[in-house]
Amino acid sequence: MSKIKNTFAPNKTIMCTVTFFPKGSHQYILTSNRDVAPARHAEELLSQTINGQKITFPKDPKAGGTWIAVGEKGRMVCLLNGGFIKHIVSPPYKKSRGLIVLESFEWDSFEAFAKEYDFENIEPFTLIGLNPQEGYFELKWTGEMRFLRKLNHHQPTIWSSSTLYNRPIRAMRQSWFDQWLKKAPDSPEAIIDFHLNGGEPDRINGFVMNRADIVCTTSITQVVYANSQAQIRHTDLITKKTTQLQAVTT
Repeated sequence: MSKIKNTFAPNKTIMCTVTFFPKGSHQYILTSNRDVAPARHAEELLSQTINGQKITFPKDPKAGGTWIAVGEKGRMVCLLNGGFIKHIVSPPYKKSRGLIVLESFEWDSFEAFAKEYDFENIEPFTLIGLNPQEGYFELKWTGEMRFLRKLNHHQPTIWSSSTLYNRPIRAMRQSWFDQWLKKAPDSPEAIIDFHLNGGEPDRINGFVMNRADIVCTTSITQVVYANSQAQIRHTDLITKKTTQLQAVTT
């Protein structure tokens, strides 16, 4: 089993905060705040062809991967670093977890990828895989074992990276989310506002955080899937630039 390390390691990439709003089995809104070293901000969206399909994503300038991507066949994959608990970082690892997000599109389904991919010597992570045709899934890799579960089609969910937020802080953020849900928000704009201004002002553990300019919230990326179309919007909080693209889906 991985050992628990409770100290903050500022030189590591330790993102993110993610919310998921399903609207039945055929519509959803997923929004991701990326917490990372400011130099690793991604300014805009781009597209790349993988396994014969166009994939749209913001590209990490250091490792070349991404934390969120949408394929033209309707699948969305989103990454959070860490599994159930904060782990001890033990490099070298086989590859960046952000590259695995892109490689997942080489499989015909997210479920097949989750069951067949060789995760040996990959740092722990959580992946969210959404596709109205395939289902909604969460995959956790602990460094030793994989855990795959289906997500509820009707239950809004929040995730906070275990590498950055300990259990009490994650519980506090869950409470902020639950209180906000009582207002019955249902628009992409309301969810973006929550990711910008929700919870309580807290530069260390807030949804938009900044830990001494070493790690901060560098962007907010949102995917809205409805009527067999996926719209992806990316705002770089460093440059204040927003890009928006339509992902063609079938």
